[in-house]
Parts: sequence; structure tokens; C-alpha cells
Amino acid sequence: MSEATLSEFITPSVAIAVLGIIVSSSFFFKPTSAMTIIKHSQRTVFGSKVTIEIDDDCFPTDKEIETMEVNLPGCQHDYFESKSHGGAKLHYRYWLPPKGNVKGVAVFFHGINSHSGRGFVVDGRKLSFSLMTEQFLNQGIALYLMDQYGHGFSEGSRFLIKKWEMNKQDCIDFANFIAEKYSADSKKKAPPLFIAGESFGGCMAIHTSKYCQDTADTSPAGKLFDSMLLTAPAIHADLPGFPVYQILRYIIAPLMPTKRPFFMPHPIPPERIWRDQRAMEFFTSPQNEKWGLEEAGKKLRLGTALGCVVAMENACNHVIPEFSVPFCIIHGTQDDGVPIAGSEFMMETCQTLEEDKELHAMDGARHEVFCDPLAEEAIGHWMKFLKKRLDKQS
Repeated sequence: MSEATLSEFITPSVAIAVLGIIVSSSFFFKPTSAMTIIKHSQRTVFGSKVTIEIDDDCFPTDKEIETMEVNLPGCQHDYFESKSHGGAKLHYRYWLPPKGNVKGVAVFFHGINSHSGRGFVVDGRKLSFSLMTEQFLNQGIALYLMDQYGHGFSEGSRFLIKKWEMNKQDCIDFANFIAEKYSADSKKKAPPLFIAGESFGGCMAIHTSKYCQDTADTSPAGKLFDSMLLTAPAIHADLPGFPVYQILRYIIAPLMPTKRPFFMPHPIPPERIWRDQRAMEFFTSPQNEKWGLEEAGKKLRLGTALGCVVAMENACNHVIPEFSVPFCIIHGTQDDGVPIAGSEFMMETCQTLEEDKELHAMDGARHEVFCDPLAEEAIGHWMKFLKKRLDKQS
């Protein structure tokens, strides 16, 4: 995406219009006595004392948390400290293959407004992370899913990207943190590391994998890194028209990063995420919304939207053209919020050898492929790719 300078774009008439928007917006965002004051206390979650910015009246009870875990059997929990976010405690889930037979290790990054505990079963079909965890464990791969800053059970400003580079550093630090766990025993050969991600998490996976590529001989993650897995990675996005985009990016978002103004475009509403009505109803249910762990299908905060866009631009302009490690992508052909054109761009632009890169277009699927009628076929592409990579290790 090209960037126009402000001097080229901001004419007097545009400046007046922008000023009007800002003034009117400030009116709409003034606090009123009717606004709810959110009270969030320090609490013990999964054995760690944390302060999660969810209203005490909404935070899920121990019983409700237990119910969430039913569709994620074998799940374990822990926290690690975010250096880039001032020591915020970031929650992660993990699953280990039975009998400790770890053939590989995968680190997965979820998307914006999501979290690591999205297990879902309908008519006996395991979907979302229920499907993913089962399939990875069947391959003998330990799986680690981090709740990004301000998401799920992690500390931090809810669903806000302050600076995308801070999220990137969290992902890199987490990959190194996990890699170190498997590098400690010098008597055993460490298993290969796979970096995976969905949507914005896919964008972070690209940045993290490039870091691993560049530090193959020096960093814990780089030394173990083998390849990357992506589903619907945020590389290109459905952006508003040029004038609106420029105003949002350079003026409104920096002034009001936490807001979701009425004029904010909404590129990924629920109908663009799921074509399975039951999945849509489950993830957008009042109960799910009340808990505050995710905001599936809701508008992004202005600062978050800006962070996503700049992270994608950086990936397109600086990372993907020099990317040379193996990868496998699955992407829905009807993903209108995060178009498959971004994945096609990666296939065409990267330096990865032809035999080491795959893109599987899932016909008719929308953004969340692992909740689609084609979910099993989609995860099957990942598993075949992983088997091929594991066979090369043996």
C-alpha cells in the first residue's frame, strides 16, 4: 500500500471537514454520568495473581471457566511476562502429546478480538481450536496458544494494539520462551518448532518466522524453527476509500486510539467470519459477550485497526519480499474482510522454494476456516504439510 504525504492530501476543504469530524466525535465521546464504571479487581486465575480489565460482575466464574474447557480436553495453563508491555502477564494454554512423545512443537497466535480458548463442538464435529488441538496432538506435536495482550485471560487494555511492534515482540519473546523449554536438555535432540497463526495472528506469525529465519544460528526459536502454518493471514485487508483511510490513519486514530466511533468502517462483521449459522450464534452469544474474553465480529478500536494496517504494510513491504522459509497457508475464497489476495501475494513475492510453499484455497469458506463446513479438509492440508516436514527431520 502506498502512503500519500499529508501535504499532498490535506487540502483546506479536507482540513475543515476533518476538524468537523473531530469536534463532533469529541462530543459523542464525552463521559456522562450514565456511563458504566468498570471495576476490575486483582484475582487469582489458573494459579497466578492477575489484573484483567473485565468488570468483576462479568468475569466468568470458576464453574463457567470449567465449562469452557470441556471442549478443550487436556488443556493446561500458565502465564509469562511481557517485556514490551511493561511486565503485563500474558496467559497461554498448552497441550502435550500423551506419554511425553513430542515430535514437534507448535506456537500459535490468534487474531484480534479472539483468544486461545475457542473450543466448539456441534453435532459431534470438533471445530475451531477443538479441531486444531486434536489434530496437532494426533501428530505428536505439543501446542502452545498465547492470549495476546488485552485478550482472553491476559492483562492489558482490552482489545487494544498500542503499537503493533509491541505485539510482534510479545510473539517473538513467547516463541523464544517456549523454544528454551525444549532446548534445555542437551542429551536429547530438540524437536522442530512450527510457528502458526490466524488473521492478525497470521501476520504476527509471518513477522516471527522472519525473525527465526534471520536468527537461525543465534536465538532459541531460530535454532529450532522449521516452518510456518497460516490460516486466513492478515496480509491485505478490505480498507475504506482513500480519503477516509487517510483521515482515520493520520488524524483520528492517533487522537482516539481506544474509541470505536459511529463512522468507523467495520471490515469483518459476523457474516464475513462464519457461514455456519451455529458457529456464528455460539461465538456472538450474549453469554460469550458478557465474559469479555473476546469480541468476535465487533468493530475494532481505532488504535487496533491502525496497528493491524501498519503491521500488514510492514509485512508486505519489508518482510515477505525477503521471506525464504517453508510455509503452508489455508484461506477461504469468500473471505471478504481479509482477502485471499494477500496470501496470493505472499506466494508470488516470497523467496521460498516452490516445493516448500503451499496455498490451499477453500472454496466458499469465509474468514474462520476452522469453523467452516470445510474445516476438516482445511486442517488436513496443515497435517499433510506437517507430516512432510517431520519426515524430513527423521
